[in-house]
Amino acid sequence: MPRRKDAKTILVVDDEPQVLAAMEDLLEDDFRVLLQTSPQAALKLLEHESSLSVIISDQRMPGLNGHEFLGIASRLSDAPRILFTGYSDLDAVVAAVNKGQIFGYITKPWNPEELRQVVDKAVAHCELHRALLEEQRLLHHLMDSVPEAIFFKDSSHRFQRVNAVAARELGLDSPAAALGKRVGDFLDADRAEAVEAQERRVLETGLPVMDLVARLGERWVSATVAPVLDEQGAGAGLVGISRDVTERMRLEERIARLTRAHAMLSGINGLIVRVQDQQQLFVDACRIATGQGEFRQAWIGLLEDGLVMPVAADGATLDTLSPVRVDGGPSSGAGPLDHIVVSALQDRVPVAAVEDADGLTTLVLPLVVERAPVGVMALSALENNRFDAQEVALLREMAGNISFALDHLLKAQRLDYLALYDGLTGLANRRLFADRLAQQIARAGAKGRLMAVILVDLERFRSVNDSLGLDIGDEVLRESARRLSAAAAHADTLGRVGADCFGLMVPEVKGAADVAHLVRERILPCFETLFAAGGEQLRLSVRVGAALFPDDAADGETLFAHAEMALKKAKDTRERLLFYAAGMNKRLAQAVRRETRLRTALENRQFVLHYQPKIDLRDGRITGLEALIRWNEPGGGLVGPSEFVPLVEDLGLIHDVGAWVMSQAVTDFQCWRAQGLNPPRIAVNVSALQLEREDFVDAMAARLGQDEAARACLDLEITESVLMRDIQAYVPKIAALREMGLQVYIDDFGTGYSSLAYIARLPLTALKIDKAFVASIDNSSEDTTIVSTIIQLAHSLGLKVVAEGVETVGQAKLLRLLRCDEAQGYLISRPVPMMEIEALLAHPPKGVI
Repeated sequence: MPRRKDAKTILVVDDEPQVLAAMEDLLEDDFRVLLQTSPQAALKLLEHESSLSVIISDQRMPGLNGHEFLGIASRLSDAPRILFTGYSDLDAVVAAVNKGQIFGYITKPWNPEELRQVVDKAVAHCELHRALLEEQRLLHHLMDSVPEAIFFKDSSHRFQRVNAVAARELGLDSPAAALGKRVGDFLDADRAEAVEAQERRVLETGLPVMDLVARLGERWVSATVAPVLDEQGAGAGLVGISRDVTERMRLEERIARLTRAHAMLSGINGLIVRVQDQQQLFVDACRIATGQGEFRQAWIGLLEDGLVMPVAADGATLDTLSPVRVDGGPSSGAGPLDHIVVSALQDRVPVAAVEDADGLTTLVLPLVVERAPVGVMALSALENNRFDAQEVALLREMAGNISFALDHLLKAQRLDYLALYDGLTGLANRRLFADRLAQQIARAGAKGRLMAVILVDLERFRSVNDSLGLDIGDEVLRESARRLSAAAAHADTLGRVGADCFGLMVPEVKGAADVAHLVRERILPCFETLFAAGGEQLRLSVRVGAALFPDDAADGETLFAHAEMALKKAKDTRERLLFYAAGMNKRLAQAVRRETRLRTALENRQFVLHYQPKIDLRDGRITGLEALIRWNEPGGGLVGPSEFVPLVEDLGLIHDVGAWVMSQAVTDFQCWRAQGLNPPRIAVNVSALQLEREDFVDAMAARLGQDEAARACLDLEITESVLMRDIQAYVPKIAALREMGLQVYIDDFGTGYSSLAYIARLPLTALKIDKAFVASIDNSSEDTTIVSTIIQLAHSLGLKVVAEGVETVGQAKLLRLLRCDEAQGYLISRPVPMMEIEALLAHPPKGVI
């Protein structure tokens, strides 16, 4: 009878050929029989033969015994294994059964029917086992093919089976890793208890639960859980299917956040309408943020002196919030979010921070007024993905509304402030000063006291604005206010009462001498040190006018007016301090008469020139002369230039006087040359009014063109402060003068600006260091350093340096050591008349240094 095509394959291993033949005869009608006499050969065959249904092996064989062979074969094939054995080998059979190495055994000699029954059972077992494996594989495949997570649990809530999706949701590498575990192994205790409470209800009621939502890490899942009932209808376990609803939950959360943000925006907009106090605005805004916005914490900080200072908070106390430094300096209590605050202010955009140590995520919103950051609002939440683009846009709009309200409040406060205070210096303005003056006069009158009003005017302040710019001018005013405030006994007695004028009330004085002492000891010293502004070093002087109550006036308005009159006179006469007095009108009349005499002096040639020589510090040789004008006033003797030149300028006579000086200097030069004295070049001073004239260069060109002696002898000296009035306009003028062969000196260098920054822009010959620096050069290391620096920098620009006011041998020697080129001063000679210069030229001084 032929064998069936689907016959199962049986492997028989025995070292006795007759046994193999008997087995083949018994089984070949129904099975495909493979025979092997060697266990080693049989193992080789198993590596390629995968369709075996049964493996039969003798126990006693050379090399490997039966149960050892079958033990190895169990790792190569899942076919049931049968062992041939004698009764003497039953111990080995028992061991093989216990180890799971054999399905059954047959004793020798065997009974054919018994053997066939054992083989048939083994084949049936193999088919059933493989069918179950296939069914299980198919079940796993089906579960893993479903896009949702599927899981089975026993009644103790332990996972019995999960598919691949469920394993991934639990954060596991494989489904097997979940077996025997509970949800508490993957969730925190509170959430795990909530899930298992729902599962207990399913087991108790036998009713499924739909949409059981749980959070797994950063994701959300929704599960449907149903009971698995035993034959008695009791809950034996749970089956569930879940799906990822993270996007749905995020969308719901986002909608909820946006709803809260809208509510918060609406609440703060209502707050802005009704609240008119800045602090209340901030406090209520933080309260709305934690209430309607459901933020864990909110605070507002304002920018002040490089620090963001928290001024209002909710959900936290101000003493727990540290100031944040934003100007790069050290912060006393730097927190984890400081860099976020700095970034928000610098970029003026909202910036969200990662979770801090408390698990909070913070969004910092800049508060901007007139395009400048003035503070921040910080909102903190527990969710680490709290702030998306739409929510940030709403919150940014809210911060913009708060900024708008703050701007409105600040402007209202500013208007109130500017009505009474000077916006630049913070001092009382003229209106408030007048009101306080009236109050002080009322008190002084009631108590029978003397009081004074002092007005302090910054001399030539307009030239600072014109030459260096308004920004530097403003810095000077602020610094002047600061110094005067420090000198004033009480802050409420000081005010800015004019563009460059400050007023000071002295509530109680003994008399004019008391006021003079106050001005000399406290006010004037405020302006003795240099002002640093915009990289420039400025030296300012002031004029002071004062009036006394009740001697000069009985009311505030009149007293102030009289102080202004005294100040004007001080400016006209260049006095440091003048008091208002009845005799002032008499002095004014004297000034008018002097003006008349000055006009006559020009007509009658009452002016004379004195000359002061300059020497070379290396050999003492006279290298130049400076022409200095004097007024030989009839009946009054010689008058110095400081007493009449300002008046000459005010009268418009300076151009005629300047022309006379140049002509007389050329005449004297020719006279000396005619005597064979070989005179040096003569420097004449040029005033601001002369240099400002449009025809000044043309007039000089005409003079030099007509007079060869003038070209050979004239140099020009221009004071530093004059040059800085309009440096752009003066550069081409000085260049034209240099092309004519004139040498141009900067006179009094250091008195007003002390900066070499502009020197390189001017085609100069030399600069003259002001005598204020030279006077203390041999006992002040600071002035020595300044002079040395000026000399070095001037030389690097190719300029000659002349030191003015040299009075001692020590000064001269130190200047020579510092490589100063020339010196001028009383050590060499005072300014002397023409006749004395002739003697100096004829017999030059020797051994000066």
